[in-house]
Amino acid sequence: MSQLHDARGGTWIAIATAASTVLLTAAVASAQAPPPPAAQPAQEETVTSAEVSQSELKQFTKSLEQVLEIQKEVEGKLSAVQEPAKAQQIQQEANAEMLRVIQTEGLEVDRYNVLARSIGQDAELGQRFQEMRKELQEEES
Repeated sequence: MSQLHDARGGTWIAIATAASTVLLTAAVASAQAPPPPAAQPAQEETVTSAEVSQSELKQFTKSLEQVLEIQKEVEGKLSAVQEPAKAQQIQQEANAEMLRVIQTEGLEVDRYNVLARSIGQDAELGQRFQEMRKELQEEES
């Protein structure tokens, strides 16, 4: 996904976009069965690199790559749709798919979102994320 890198090799914009889309997914899911207010995590919760295992970072990175692919597909589909109801259906299907991808990788949406925010705020975690992306891309080659 080298097209997602900026001149410094970062992917922060893509991560923020993916995280906000998944936040929407969580909002849709919670609208169906709202958790008690005390159970909802703080919107700005972040973690440090020391709080994220290599295994969890790998789960996140694999999830993110798939979420970005889903978003790319949805953007293409939405650009060809003029009916609001059809566009909403496409977005709902994409949200369900992104949720499934994240959970299949072993993460909860809330944790995924915390990790997405944290990567942009913790330099060491951001570096580990970049290294994990590179490692996973080399495995695919």
